[in-house]
Amino acid sequence: MKPIHSNIKLIVAMLIISVATLGCMKFEEVEVQKVENFKIKDLKESELYFSLDLTVMNPNRSSFTINGSDLDISLNGNELGNTQLDQNLKIEGDSKQTLTVHLKTTLKEAITEQLGGMFLAALTGGIEVGVKGEVTGKCCLFLKKSFPVEHKEKVDLSKFQLN
Repeated sequence: MKPIHSNIKLIVAMLIISVATLGCMKFEEVEVQKVENFKIKDLKESELYFSLDLTVMNPNRSSFTINGSDLDISLNGNELGNTQLDQNLKIEGDSKQTLTVHLKTTLKEAITEQLGGMFLAALTGGIEVGVKGEVTGKCCLFLKKSFPVEHKEKVDLSKFQLN
């Protein structure tokens, strides 16, 4: 028979794990409230590096980290390529915060083949940027979840920045 203090340690450890993961069980959707400051950082033949600022509202008590993404990017309905986060993002619990997100997009076609469509979009005053796919996040000690993402937004080219 095990000593009583061993059983108490086991019970306390299980209680701590239960309480720590309880905040992640009921996970409300995080709201993206604003997308701004879209900047192209680097442009290569088949890769595009850019950043943007996201203002997000996390109604959940627990903070979490976004540590993976598989997102398809489109411009005016035309598929541009697949993008991944360049770094992990920590979203604080019960907060509204603005995060600078760095992304790397592997282009479906060479950028020179897409310039015509981009030029036409520039003449119309804006580009509709679409994002569809999923992001993976980690909450609490070991709980991982994947979330679908689908968002379209018109980007005003007068606020467009090229670094």
